[in-house]
Amino acid sequence: MDMPTLIFKVGFVPVGKKAIPLYSEAEGRLTGKSLLEVSKLVSGLQSIWNDEPQYFVLLVENNIKSKAKKLTEKWVNLTADWILSPRLW
Repeated sequence: MDMPTLIFKVGFVPVGKKAIPLYSEAEGRLTGKSLLEVSKLVSGLQSIWNDEPQYFVLLVENNIKSKAKKLTEKWVNLTADWILSPRLW
């Protein structure tokens, strides 16, 4: 794309070894279980995180919105031409 970019990776661990211990107010003590063990939502965070991008590219230049639009249009046109033109395959 021939423009300055910043590339960074997000350092994040959704659920680590130190899970949140649960406390029972009725019993007045810790239950011996963690939020990771009893919550399907919390236990699924690692899987969700693994399916998401963990790095990002930030384009840094003047008029980036119009340049990105032009690049998108160029990509769409080339892709459409490749699909619609039997000469290429």
